[in-house]
Amino acid sequence: MSTQQATTIRIKSAIVVGAVPVVTKVAKRKPRRAVLAFVVVFFAMNFGLRFGMDYVFPTLRDPEYGRRLSRLKQHIAANPKREVTLVLGSSRTAMGLRPSEAHTSGIVDALVTPTPHPNPPPIDGQQPAGRPSTVGGGREQSPTREGVTPSPLRGECRGRGDGDGDGDRDQLSRSTQPLIFNFAQVGSGPVMQLMTLRRLLHDGVKPDRVILEYWPPFLREDGGHAEEVRIDKHRLLLADEPFVRDYFEQQELTFATMRHVRKWPWYEHRLRLMSQIAPNWLTYNRRQDNSWNKMDEFGWLPGFERDPSPDERTARHQHAFGYYSELFRTYQLHPIAERATRELLDTCRLHGIRVAFVWLPESSEFRSWYSEDAKRSSLRFLKEIQAQYDVPMIDAREWVSDVHLADGFHLTQPGADVFSAKFGEAVRRLP
Repeated sequence: MSTQQATTIRIKSAIVVGAVPVVTKVAKRKPRRAVLAFVVVFFAMNFGLRFGMDYVFPTLRDPEYGRRLSRLKQHIAANPKREVTLVLGSSRTAMGLRPSEAHTSGIVDALVTPTPHPNPPPIDGQQPAGRPSTVGGGREQSPTREGVTPSPLRGECRGRGDGDGDGDRDQLSRSTQPLIFNFAQVGSGPVMQLMTLRRLLHDGVKPDRVILEYWPPFLREDGGHAEEVRIDKHRLLLADEPFVRDYFEQQELTFATMRHVRKWPWYEHRLRLMSQIAPNWLTYNRRQDNSWNKMDEFGWLPGFERDPSPDERTARHQHAFGYYSELFRTYQLHPIAERATRELLDTCRLHGIRVAFVWLPESSEFRSWYSEDAKRSSLRFLKEIQAQYDVPMIDAREWVSDVHLADGFHLTQPGADVFSAKFGEAVRRLP
């Protein structure tokens, strides 16, 4: 190789080694576009979820309410000629009233069942929330008693399967049988019942009759007993804002929380969304579906599967006594509870909705915890509003044996069957 050729090769090599790569404008833009696309998609999804949870899919924000609403509308559409009776209340009603048992066999045959709504997988061994107590022995009681219950409801109410079933079917015309739906929600007293009724009317549901759970412990609204404390602010809809102004003491804090959870709904509602979409991906203590995952087609939320053993009842009694004995010892009926109860009755009257009260079963032990002041004030208020609004009362306090009251105030599944059969008969006797 000549000297000139070697020099040429070295020069070319140097040029190649020292060459600076040329970066095009397109290559520079790719990362920027990717970041911009991510930001646009993120905010679009965030806004979409926020809008959808308020206006399109309220079930996502409040599954306990939304799922019941969806199933109720399905039943109304499938049974347009049926009179609709909604029962509002707390977990006591949610777990205690099984409408499929409240409907007699004749009504069940006549009702059209819509296509079932898929349920999330149940939680094995789920127990109802609340403060447990105890129960004792006893026998089944007549579903009515002397006192505040008007005469149309007095007398024996036969449950499903009692007596001559064929005679019952002949006596009760199928064309007039009510469709009973359990629209109770966990922790609900008169304030939450009013919020639920307002929502239903806003969503286009106007029942023929509403039956309200009456329970003195939930007529306390002071301090930690206030329903405002029990209401999860993540579940509040935009349509609830007037209700918040009317019944919440900490209105500004509630509105601030509502605004905050709507800024980043994917994060703030991550556990609630996962509990609906893929609940098995969450550990038990992070799941939020206890109040709806076992809900049946008529809104019943099954509670204790069996009647507890005597030892379990004793433990539950000891746990509950400390709370409820103190609640009754310092009992005072709160003005907010009175106002919410009266507005419930006024709203029903305004919309032409018949209304009644139901006092669900309590064990003999639990009834013994009431102080004289608690008995006197709660019964006085009940009689006062009954007389003022002409509202009948279904007094079911002694309808079932104590063995069916798992903690003194929540019915087991066998107890729910006993109560519901008698409740259905009582509803059909209402004026």
